[in-house]
Amino acid sequence: MRSALLLLVLPAVIGCGDDGASGDCPQVAGEYTITAHCVAVQVGSKVTVSQEGCKLTQFDPWTGWSGTVQPGGAMTWSGDAGGTLMTCNGSFAVNRITGSCDPTCDVVLERK
Repeated sequence: MRSALLLLVLPAVIGCGDDGASGDCPQVAGEYTITAHCVAVQVGSKVTVSQEGCKLTQFDPWTGWSGTVQPGGAMTWSGDAGGTLMTCNGSFAVNRITGSCDPTCDVVLERK
């Protein structure tokens, strides 16, 4: 269940612009590999991030996760990790998402 926590940590929603639809935010959508996680068995797992403007709409395979990305790459995301609400703050730069989630879990996702 800790693995579900990682993806859930992907965010508490801070808006980008008024409606979150601005094209000024970095394009973070795509398939990522977890390269660091507080639950070792999650390392190597795939995560697909979906995005509409500045809104992060999905972290597949974890349902119900969502968040935002800011024009400078700052991110926040959250979701249910096996009955625990995870909230994450992080950043996107050059195909890498790094985040720190509460309850405590640091994560790194890399897009190839």
